[in-house]
Amino acid sequence: MKIVLWLISCTGLIVLLSGIGYGWSNRSGHTAVEPALGFAFFGPIFAIGLAARLITSGRWLSARVTEVIGFVGMAFILFVTKLGILNQYQTWIDAGMPDRHPQGDLLLAGFLIGGLGGSLMVAYLVTQHAKSHCHGKPLERSEFE
Repeated sequence: MKIVLWLISCTGLIVLLSGIGYGWSNRSGHTAVEPALGFAFFGPIFAIGLAARLITSGRWLSARVTEVIGFVGMAFILFVTKLGILNQYQTWIDAGMPDRHPQGDLLLAGFLIGGLGGSLMVAYLVTQHAKSHCHGKPLERSEFE
């Protein structure tokens, strides 16, 4: 089960990083592919991760990482569409063919570092906390500081 979760996580991470790379390389601000289709990919990843986390009481890092990648993937879709970094072609035309967000590259870098990196770090820390409580040894306050 853990191996399957890690494979799902790696696949989701590759797709997410590809999307970020595409957002960096696409200077037009529009694409032929509907970005909302990503919900059909990242939604099940999030659901699988959430179910695995609930089943394992949060002790498996693979379950938390799968959940986080699914959630961050869905947030990424909203992020690029709402900020005008990348929209579907017809949506872009209906909006009056606006220019790409002038700070698009900086926003994508911030999302990559803050959104994805920060979320994975929190997932790791929360999992370690859950593991210590499940083994009957709660963390001391000094271990948090």
